[in-house]
Amino acid sequence: MEKDYLILKRASASRPSGEWQHDDFDVLANGAVVGRIFKANARRVDVDLHLPAPRRSHAHPRHPGSAWEEVDGMDWSLDWSTVFAGLLVVVTFGLYWVARQQTELTRQQLQLARQQMHDTRVLQRAYVGALPGGVSTTTHGELLAHVELKNVGHLPASQVRSVLKFTPSDDGAWSPPNVDDKDLRPAGVLPVGMSVTTGSHGIGVPQPWTKYLYAWGRITYLDGFGKERRTNFCHRYNTEPREPQTGGRVRIAKEYGRHHEYGNDAN
Repeated sequence: MEKDYLILKRASASRPSGEWQHDDFDVLANGAVVGRIFKANARRVDVDLHLPAPRRSHAHPRHPGSAWEEVDGMDWSLDWSTVFAGLLVVVTFGLYWVARQQTELTRQQLQLARQQMHDTRVLQRAYVGALPGGVSTTTHGELLAHVELKNVGHLPASQVRSVLKFTPSDDGAWSPPNVDDKDLRPAGVLPVGMSVTTGSHGIGVPQPWTKYLYAWGRITYLDGFGKERRTNFCHRYNTEPREPQTGGRVRIAKEYGRHHEYGNDAN
């Protein structure tokens, strides 16, 4: 079986005449031209594309279109009203801070002055205490309690008033009742370091003798700074160490007097 072949032949060789180009070819089959291969003369089309020029990220200083040119075009004239307003805000804040510091300093100084005044009053004011003064017997055979009022402060105590009451009891935990200020008796002025002894009302000798005798009462006074002070006191005497005296009288020395657990306080 014979095969059909196609033969590619230059046009210049197969066509001695006619219009042909250097790279034109004829296609032959069994010696006859059955086709042509040639390069078409396509018309060139010029396209003018107007594209924006690419931006340069690193433009040279003062290059047209660069950031430097934009900076050069800015208005750098100062707005003095804005500058003045800013300075005014800063100065106002500074004055406020200084005023606040001065206020705090003044407050601390006042607090220190008050504390110093308080300390001065505590250290210098009058202090009137009540000390046991012992127990004695009157000529009528009644028992009397005594208390020694002493100013141990640094200023005289004025308008001193006091009351002293006396009672027997077997109760070692006895608590004195409240004192009525109407019962206070004037005692005058008590100078610094001075003491005065005052006595109670007389009570009958208990029969039989109780275990304890209680001397209790109150002192009020002005402390030298015009403030009224108060001292409540309660002294307990054990009756066992009583000393017989002539005429059937008895005596309990002040050394046997003790500040009782209850009834002693001061302001």
